[in-house]
Amino acid sequence: MINAHRSLPLILLLLGLAAGWLIGPYTTTAARTTNIVVDSDLDIIDNTDGVCTLREAVTAANEDIASSTLAGECPAGTEEDIIVFDLPAETTITLGGFPLTISKTVTIIGGGADGLTIDADQRNRVLQIKPGAVVTLTGMTLMGGKNPSDIVNAAGILNEQGVLLLDDVVVSDNVLTAGNGGGIHSLDGSLTLLNSVVRDNTAAGDGGGIFSRTGTVVISNTIIAGNHADDEGGGVHINDTSAYAVTIVDSQINANTAVNEGGGVSLIRTSEALRQKIVRPIAADPALILRTTIWGNASASGGGIANNGALTVRTSTLSGNTADLGGGIFSVGLGNKLTLVSSTLYENTGGLHIENSNADVRNSIIAHDGAAGADCNKALTGSGRINLDSDGSCGATITADPRLAPLSNGIHLLYGDSPGWDAGVTAVCVDETDGRGLARPSGFGCDLGAFERNTPLQHIMLPILQR
Repeated sequence: MINAHRSLPLILLLLGLAAGWLIGPYTTTAARTTNIVVDSDLDIIDNTDGVCTLREAVTAANEDIASSTLAGECPAGTEEDIIVFDLPAETTITLGGFPLTISKTVTIIGGGADGLTIDADQRNRVLQIKPGAVVTLTGMTLMGGKNPSDIVNAAGILNEQGVLLLDDVVVSDNVLTAGNGGGIHSLDGSLTLLNSVVRDNTAAGDGGGIFSRTGTVVISNTIIAGNHADDEGGGVHINDTSAYAVTIVDSQINANTAVNEGGGVSLIRTSEALRQKIVRPIAADPALILRTTIWGNASASGGGIANNGALTVRTSTLSGNTADLGGGIFSVGLGNKLTLVSSTLYENTGGLHIENSNADVRNSIIAHDGAAGADCNKALTGSGRINLDSDGSCGATITADPRLAPLSNGIHLLYGDSPGWDAGVTAVCVDETDGRGLARPSGFGCDLGAFERNTPLQHIMLPILQR
């Protein structure tokens, strides 16, 4: 886990805003809340056993009806319910062949991703969110989902027109044999992942780890690793980026694979004709990837990122990704635009490949990306931009060895003799941070790429260390 710290009050506040709880400054009526305590690891509904199972708790929350009048049974839910657990550490609840289905506003609080596991035992999905439901999950692992032969899409979690927030949640080892979204499939809904891990999921279609269509997506401080898609988006596949906000920040996306496009991330813009037909708005801002490391992913094109839309990549690192076209980034599509700012593309098999689209690259390093001429498939255009490539194929202001240290903690540091030091346009990075979240510029100007040396000691020590 990148960061295990959690702030439940903040999560509940964000969720309340998403659900429309906080209507305005004059709202005085608070929603009623019931705490439901799960004290059995069984997956049954039995109103005579005097215990409260997770399935009974979810049913009580959905239907606002107690599981029984007997002592120890689950109480009736109300408007917004919180499900907690009174179980031993490292408990696994194995589902009996049916997904948990939530249709109301529910928060489920586990004992940590290592403390509570919900395992579908390869018999069905793990979880299904119904239209209009507002669901927060914290501190648990959801695993072992597999679609039955008569079901497509979503082996792990299906979010169907709901609001879903995951914090400190692991979604792993889910297998989808038909459709999209091995780990998570979000359709016409809102999806937020904080401090979480999505790993080792597979999909027969798009989105081995995560698939989202027509909905907002926020991925923060999250690891997406070891997922596979038989089509596009091994780690993440997001459709309709022209209409909905998409943000990936402070995350790591690595060792994902896709047969076709987007080993790490695949972003698709809905066509203008289809957008008008289905009355989708145009998003105010392009999709954003910020302070994120995308490394060791693979696909036929766009090993790190495959983009068919408006995308901004800032202070991010793409390293060691492989593809036949655009090992780092493959961006295609008339009218689409890639903006690459203060980022590092290093040692990919082909750094940046642009076809029938625009690219605005500033203060960035694109280097050592395979054979000669592989940093870019064509020269980048535009004035007032300073970039560095290693083979001249990008038409960058500086062509040289960037002198980068090996990838460590998600970033390539600049050695003391790097031509990238203080070489960038300060106006491009003023009041921003580097890939580690540290202030830039520091020194006489901005350093090129995702790393900014921020102490005088780095001027002295890096040259010594690289000797």
